[in-house]
Amino acid sequence: MSSAKTLEEKIKALEELSACDISDALLKLQKLPPGVQPRAGQLADITPVSPYIGRQADKPKIIAPAVTFQFIPKGDPAPAVENPEVNGFPSGKHWVDWTQPGTITVINQPPGQYCAVLGGIMAARMSYLGVKGVVANGRVRDLAELSNSGLHVWSKATTTVGTGAEAKAGLRNVPIDFNGVTVNTGDIVFCDSLEGVVVIPQELLDDVLELSPKLIEQDDKVKAEVENGLSVFDAMQKHHTFFRSADMSLTQLYIANEIGREVVSALGEVGEVQFRDLNPDTNAFQRTFTKEIRRLDNVERQLRYFSTQMDKADIPMRSSSEFANILAAPSAAEIDELAERSDSLEQRVASLNDSYETLKKREVELTEWRWVLRETGSFFDRAHGHTEEIRPSLDGDGDVDGDEAPLLQDVEHRGQNGDTQGQSFSVMNIGFVAGVIPRDRIGSFERILWRTLRGNLYMNQSEIPEPIIDPTTNEAVHKNVFVIFAHGKEIIAKIRKISESLGANLYGVDENSELRRDQIHEVNTRLGDVESVLRNTKNTLDAELAQIARSLAAWMIIIKKEKAVYHTLNKFSYDQARKTLIAEAWCPTNSLSLIKTTLQDVNNRAGLSVPTIVNQIKTNKTPPSHIKTNKFTEAFQTIINAYGITKYTEVNPGLPTVITFPFLFAVMFGDMGHGFLMTLTAITMIVFEKALLRTKLDELSYMAFYGRYIMLMMGIFSMYTGLIYNDIFSLSLDIFPSQWEWPQNIQEGQTVVATLKDGYRYPFGLDWNWHEAENALLFTNSFKMKLSILLGWSHMTYSLCLQYINGRHFKSKVDILGNFVPGMIFFQSIFGYLVLTIVYKWSVDWSARDQSPPGLLNMLIFMFLSPGKVQDEDVLYPGQATVQTILLLLALVQVPIMLFLKPYWLRAEHNKTRALGYRGLGEQSRVSALDEDGDLDGHPYNGGRDSLASDGEGVAMITQDIDEGEHEEFDFSDVMIHQVIHTIEFCLNCISHTASYLRLWALSLAHQQLSIVLWKMTLGGSFTTEGPTLRVIMIVCTFYLWFFCTVAILCVMEGTSAMLHSLRLHWVEAMSKHFIGDGIPFQPFSFKTLLEEDPVD
Repeated sequence: MSSAKTLEEKIKALEELSACDISDALLKLQKLPPGVQPRAGQLADITPVSPYIGRQADKPKIIAPAVTFQFIPKGDPAPAVENPEVNGFPSGKHWVDWTQPGTITVINQPPGQYCAVLGGIMAARMSYLGVKGVVANGRVRDLAELSNSGLHVWSKATTTVGTGAEAKAGLRNVPIDFNGVTVNTGDIVFCDSLEGVVVIPQELLDDVLELSPKLIEQDDKVKAEVENGLSVFDAMQKHHTFFRSADMSLTQLYIANEIGREVVSALGEVGEVQFRDLNPDTNAFQRTFTKEIRRLDNVERQLRYFSTQMDKADIPMRSSSEFANILAAPSAAEIDELAERSDSLEQRVASLNDSYETLKKREVELTEWRWVLRETGSFFDRAHGHTEEIRPSLDGDGDVDGDEAPLLQDVEHRGQNGDTQGQSFSVMNIGFVAGVIPRDRIGSFERILWRTLRGNLYMNQSEIPEPIIDPTTNEAVHKNVFVIFAHGKEIIAKIRKISESLGANLYGVDENSELRRDQIHEVNTRLGDVESVLRNTKNTLDAELAQIARSLAAWMIIIKKEKAVYHTLNKFSYDQARKTLIAEAWCPTNSLSLIKTTLQDVNNRAGLSVPTIVNQIKTNKTPPSHIKTNKFTEAFQTIINAYGITKYTEVNPGLPTVITFPFLFAVMFGDMGHGFLMTLTAITMIVFEKALLRTKLDELSYMAFYGRYIMLMMGIFSMYTGLIYNDIFSLSLDIFPSQWEWPQNIQEGQTVVATLKDGYRYPFGLDWNWHEAENALLFTNSFKMKLSILLGWSHMTYSLCLQYINGRHFKSKVDILGNFVPGMIFFQSIFGYLVLTIVYKWSVDWSARDQSPPGLLNMLIFMFLSPGKVQDEDVLYPGQATVQTILLLLALVQVPIMLFLKPYWLRAEHNKTRALGYRGLGEQSRVSALDEDGDLDGHPYNGGRDSLASDGEGVAMITQDIDEGEHEEFDFSDVMIHQVIHTIEFCLNCISHTASYLRLWALSLAHQQLSIVLWKMTLGGSFTTEGPTLRVIMIVCTFYLWFFCTVAILCVMEGTSAMLHSLRLHWVEAMSKHFIGDGIPFQPFSFKTLLEEDPVD
């Protein structure tokens, strides 16, 4: 509805609706805070008392704006108000004289009072003033006088006590709480004589008028289908349900440039709009808002820098879940303020961090120097004690040049140069290098020195017992102190270069012990000063980071949202003439009213007179598929989406998967005990899901938590199938009496056979006596194998039926007659017959016939190898050969039908269309947005809806070729080849897929036998231990072993295996019967999804 209509015209339009229609619309339109119960505008617990009493169907509706009056207890002072002329009652005028003509007076009485707030005199005055009606959240009296006044009155109750006994008028034109519904002056009160009273907030009036007819139309369609015999489920499936994707609309938005950012931000909060890129040929650097994105990238880099520094300092960041209003979009000014603050904080933190790292490096250097000074003292003492082994440098005429002379004397020349005890190294031309090197490089260091200097050195080293913290990486590094003595300056220079290349730090050390003591004292003093300054700098830096940590998560979320907003704005086109942004987007049709309300709210906050225009476009483009899920169905839908996306309005396989996936899992995993453990785990995760959502889980834990509802269903179904198998931790439950009877007086070692009791059968599941029988494995083997065939046939037949539902929905007779019907006949003629023979074989008492039951596998094989003949041992019933021949011929006939019917049908349709002068959608043609028909086969995807804008808001235009990539020219050869492949695959898959369901039997048996072995090898054997004391000890010890193996092997490993096999049965065996998965996913612009995919903490 256009806002250009007058209030009288809108009220006239409301008369066509009922109170229920309005509540339906308000339920979708009103945005309530979390935890608030929706009332949908209903004023509950009031009935008509004038001019008639009680609900009646033939009375007119009373619709008018509200004027509110709040009554207060008689003894209370009048409330203070800023404007008494508007909200109070100035002296000299009765409250009833403030009522207004053409309105409905809404009165709120204090709770617990028994007096009236309206009587005959007040009603007469209101009737004279032209008041249309009164709605009282309280009591009224003088019913005869009220009726005579002709005033329409609705009230909660009646009384005989006058107003003056307990109450008086206190305020007017103020919001009042009417049984949980807030009523303001100006809201529209809708009094339906039959359905009740509803209040429409004045800002939602236009939206109610627009949405209500659509909801009524949908309800009428569903009602008509139900009246024609369709089930409610089937009637509603075409609307917004889990069975099909939601009805989608392509919309075009004209947004004022000034509020473009605010509009996109508001739609991001709604999360129901998928924007299309209208600038696909423009690269990222040439788009409109590149500058803003670069600026936000810089702010995001700064925030990541803060996070890195906090991680280094072990300062935890405040969780985003602690912020109450974290999703509220900030204003542009707040973003600018955050950017400036981030720059300032970065400079301060970087300065403090640089100072801290510089001081830390200095501290490390002084610490290493101190260790060098301590350790080299003993080196020098030992070196001075061996100076008799060191020869002085020879000069000039000596036999050997000083730099080339060996450092250590040979033994035979040890005394020729006399005693050198006590001489200084400098006098002997001996130099040394002292320093610290990482311990893991000491081996390489020694080898390089030895090979480079040919052994002309004397080296000592010792380990530093404490690790040295590297200030750059904040990691502990173990190092060694070394001192190297060598002969000659060139050798010393080489040693220095080699040391520095291997990451060694060199320090100056004096060989004089007195000077070394002075150096140590100086180093200790400087180290103390550095540690003091370092501690103060660290405290300041930590305080700064702790302050940042309180708001960092919120800042990161704000910046992520803001970047997403500008990336989205870059998809818009800009109209220079109108100074507006133009956007195109897909959205659910049911959400259009919510989107328009959101846009109107943005306009109102911005104070713009020009509204944001929303046009609905007719298009041939295939809409994206939007399957609305909740936290229960989300994980099941993820299983389907991992295989492929459903096409628009195609049957969603996720709905049956909710049941079939956990059930097939349970067939393989069936055990009451194991199912109970799985159910208990799932319930625990569900109960504590809010706390777990706030916890950072590892990948495996998050996968289990995400699939908690799948795990719950798998556990429940496993308990059910375990009850059928009569298995609980490999043991049986004798809930009911057995149907088997054992002979009396059985001797030890004697083989006996149980007999069936007359007139009694075990009421549910397997008889517990089978667990102890020697032929139990043979029986369960046969039973579960046939059961897996039955379940596989049921699952694939159901999936084939979905192919029919799709064909009927898309009105594709060729798919029904060319694929579904022959495919179903082919499948049922072979495997449907096999299933019937299995059930028939179970239902016959073969011992009473004195006949061995025939083998069904041989029967099926010879049905193909020897048609028309049945071996004597394979006879099930009279006339079997004839029935099998007919079924075989019926199956064979379907193959050419599947091969040729659809291709030739499509070619005939194509030739017929060409003969009428139409061209294919893939051929060159022009399609105008002004054309009346922009649909396929005369049926537009969007139902041919009109523009949501008013007539004066312009005509919807399509900014992208609607046929782009959507349709191809008909090619008979391609269709034929595709159909041949489909037919061959279908026929072969009917056999292989049926055999594939035998995995249900195999895994079920494996799980049961593994459980039995585990019980006997652990806890089961402990109960037979001789001696009560030893038995108790063994039971306690083996219980823990049994429980651990049960959880780790049978629940986790076997459960994972069964889940993967169930997944395969759905993806391959079931979905291939009706599902291709080539749909387009609906990916709305949503802040919630953005933060879930890339959380900040």
